[in-house]
Amino acid sequence: MIPPRADVAAAILAGGQGRRLGGVQKPLLEVGGRTVLERTVAAVAPLAGALFLVGDPALLGGLGHRVVADRRPGQGPLAGLEAALAESPAETLLLLGGDMPFLTTALLERLLGEAPGAEVVCMAGERGLEPLCARYHRRLLGRVTALLDGGERSVQALLEALAGSAALAALPPRDARERLALTNLNTADDLARARALAAAGEPA
Repeated sequence: MIPPRADVAAAILAGGQGRRLGGVQKPLLEVGGRTVLERTVAAVAPLAGALFLVGDPALLGGLGHRVVADRRPGQGPLAGLEAALAESPAETLLLLGGDMPFLTTALLERLLGEAPGAEVVCMAGERGLEPLCARYHRRLLGRVTALLDGGERSVQALLEALAGSAALAALPPRDARERLALTNLNTADDLARARALAAAGEPA
């Protein structure tokens, strides 16, 4: 395993309202005896020289991590990426969703190690590209800001703009463990399945 790198930062998007889960903060949901946030931090901390959350400091400030305020509250993940790139102390940024309880250090190592020349390296799951399990280069900040100023809110717009070029690399899961790592908690059923997997001895 590679040691934490000063040239890598990690940002966890923790500002989602989880409307389909009753308005809860998804990073604070418990799976297998730990919050999703705790599980995500455990996966990425061995790799990143700097780690911070993107969200509301008033809600997240007591969790023991640096919190970067979203510059455009309510404008979606693309705005979260803008805030993360602007605050990243490193050129390489791992951007992670706050609702992925089964992320692993090995998967994130793969994101860092493959396609070294690309500006975005993201996982590609059954639903398509996973922009919140991805590596971004800080030089994309201007492009992200321009998209937001033009009314875009989806990170997919950035990926579509880069599609077909060497700037974007998509990594399909290599095995069942990597497919599991891309699990998102969007509904009560998703949460129930994740808790059942954790209780059955799936990755803790």
